[in-house]
Amino acid sequence: MVDGSLILDNIILRKEIPKSVYLSVKNMTKYPIKILAIETKSDIEEMKFNPSCPRHLAPSNMTRYTLTARSVNEGIIYFPILFTTQFNNNIQHYSTQLVFHTHDEFFDDLHPVEPYVVGYSKAVLKEYIENIDSGERPDIFPQHTNKVPLKPYRLPIDIEVVLNAGLKPFKGISKSQEIQLANIKNLLNSETKQHSLQANNYTKLLDMLLYIEEHQMYKDIRDYDREDQILKRVGGDLLELEVPGLAEHRPSVIFGDSVFVREHKSSKTLYEGFVHKVKESSVLLKFSKKFMNTVFVKGKKFYVNFSFNRYPLRVEHQAVEFAKMDNIAHLLFPKNIANTPPVQSEITWFNRDIMNNLEQQQAVKSVLKRTAMPAPYLIFGPPGTGKTMTVVECVKQIHKLTKLRVLICTPSNNAANEVTKRLVGIPTTDMFRYIAPSFPYNQIPQEIKKYINYKNGSYYGPTIADFQKYRILVTTVVSAAKLVNGGCAKDHFGYIFIDESGQATETETLIPIARILSNNAKPGTFAGQIVLAGDPRQLGPIIHSTLALEYGFGISMLERLIDTSEPYTKNGSNRYNPNALTKLLKNYRSHSVIIKSSNELFYENELQTCGDNLINAALNWEHLPNPKFPLIFHSVVGIDQREKGSPSFFNIQEVQVVMNYLDQLIGCKMQGITIKEEHIGIISPYKKQVEKLRNSCMKKYYSEKLMIGSVEQVQGQERLIIIISTVRSKSDFLKIDDKFHLGFLNNPKRFNVAITRAKALQIVVGNPNILQHDKYWRSLITYCKDNNAMRGKQFDFNTNESL
Repeated sequence: MVDGSLILDNIILRKEIPKSVYLSVKNMTKYPIKILAIETKSDIEEMKFNPSCPRHLAPSNMTRYTLTARSVNEGIIYFPILFTTQFNNNIQHYSTQLVFHTHDEFFDDLHPVEPYVVGYSKAVLKEYIENIDSGERPDIFPQHTNKVPLKPYRLPIDIEVVLNAGLKPFKGISKSQEIQLANIKNLLNSETKQHSLQANNYTKLLDMLLYIEEHQMYKDIRDYDREDQILKRVGGDLLELEVPGLAEHRPSVIFGDSVFVREHKSSKTLYEGFVHKVKESSVLLKFSKKFMNTVFVKGKKFYVNFSFNRYPLRVEHQAVEFAKMDNIAHLLFPKNIANTPPVQSEITWFNRDIMNNLEQQQAVKSVLKRTAMPAPYLIFGPPGTGKTMTVVECVKQIHKLTKLRVLICTPSNNAANEVTKRLVGIPTTDMFRYIAPSFPYNQIPQEIKKYINYKNGSYYGPTIADFQKYRILVTTVVSAAKLVNGGCAKDHFGYIFIDESGQATETETLIPIARILSNNAKPGTFAGQIVLAGDPRQLGPIIHSTLALEYGFGISMLERLIDTSEPYTKNGSNRYNPNALTKLLKNYRSHSVIIKSSNELFYENELQTCGDNLINAALNWEHLPNPKFPLIFHSVVGIDQREKGSPSFFNIQEVQVVMNYLDQLIGCKMQGITIKEEHIGIISPYKKQVEKLRNSCMKKYYSEKLMIGSVEQVQGQERLIIIISTVRSKSDFLKIDDKFHLGFLNNPKRFNVAITRAKALQIVVGNPNILQHDKYWRSLITYCKDNNAMRGKQFDFNTNESL
């Protein structure tokens, strides 16, 4: 222990102020031991440590040593100590390391109070429950009787059991489980795991990957089980449950979800409470009258189980089933698409900027002519190239020039709201934005509220007849299932657009296709043109199961088609077939220095810098090492830490550097622009680092307009200035990142999103000794070194390029 604490990597120093630290050593054995020697590194000038040896320690006894530390610089000091001990005639060596942090009082409260404790993975076990007492569901809106009933699609028990066993034979395995195990292994028997999905195994493999994903989701939700939880009455029959990780979606709980409580862990009666309101760190639940009258007592402690919403999984399974029934798999693996140029007609553009963008014009004209049909048409939109602008122009032209109906879907509500915002001006009689009642009304942009299913203070549920009144319908991919189960008329839609389709799984993408564009009366055909718009080189869908990821479940339909389907590859002239795919090339966002790395690493160096004069705003900024190069790599050798209650990492030294840059930036002038919080964004791959940065900015009273978020939160956004905190400083934690797809290392898509958000200035804060072992980061660091754009601690490249 150090000064009575078990945390040895958190010793705080003040610059140039000596501090005495007491190191306690306790004999935890049942036998006396002798400390023969204590050795340390002799070249650490900041430390004075002269321990006296030998010392005898009886069982359970403790001895104490004093060392004095004095640091003249801010940063980290590592102080390794080696103990040589003797027990009987046996000599043993024990080592530990003290870590000293030098900074001012401002950053003291960022340190962990208690150390992080690693949890253990749990098997998915279906407990024997005698009774479930259900509470009162929130009054969402009247549910219409589905013309096409949605099946439960439950995870089969045999699949669950063999997945619990790690896909290996086990003692007591039943015959049906043996068959299921062989079936799974046969489906997963592929030399090219990432691209194992084919037309001939399409529905079987997708169903299995969905089951594998659901199995992992059950395991993950078990991590949030809690004992000794107190429910507080907050008015009427509502009870409040504190959920500390709610803001981080740990767990994810939304309006209408179920939370189960029981009187003790082994109780066979579950009481189901429904979520009536989600607050920042708690939820309001409504239980049955029986629970309130006979079980609930003020101050009583309960065992709590969280659940997750199975509706998305069910509608994905449904889409796979209808894809099989309608025989459409082969259409999603096209062999050829005609390359004859369509007859072109003059178009009056709604967005006049498209007049100067040949690629956007090509995409719109090809979509209008439905040149790829029945295959999907792809709009490949790298960062800042106007992908959504192109989709919006397509929709406006279809609305003007044809009588065809359009369904626009996105993976998220926010993306759907953004598309709707850009379509404002279309009559409310022609366009409708359907929003599920779990989405908070106060987060809906004011200008689109006239298009949504909300009136008289609450959401309402449209009938299928309501949906079919409109020529343009906007919804999420999951909510598109409302059309399927409502019994959408055959051949109703002439177009299905899926924007940000790179963020949707194959099964999510199927939801607005199967039984909407297809039907079993005309198997093997599509009634309209599918348009997939997105960027397969940026973040894909969020997948929980590493096994499902291994077999390509994290690959979107867009990415699969671009990377593996012949009609979407370049021809001998290094051009794409314009009838199948358009790649947008004009980048309107970033300075050429900022976009260069991404352009070379991900986009074949085809992007063209076309931004306005704002992209030059940071040139000649006084803190740029190279005044003509608006990019900085700031080298920091910090320490990445975790704390009790969260597996996420943070790095206090990087927080310090980021705060220093904010002090330099906010209020300064860049070519006539006074830099304010809304001009700046801060990105980190770890939620805990985001939390620490937000807390530090709140202490400085910075405006909430300062964007601070994870990579997932900032995809699709941009700021004049972006600061990136990479966090990682220990190579021994990188296997955790690799396993759970965290951080930046070995994650090129996350890297690409982070480095393409800035317009005029990008500052990267990180440890080059770690980052250089990833080829993408090494390329960026080399680029900065070659252009004299480095700040912070000096370092040299390691000739060994792999960890």
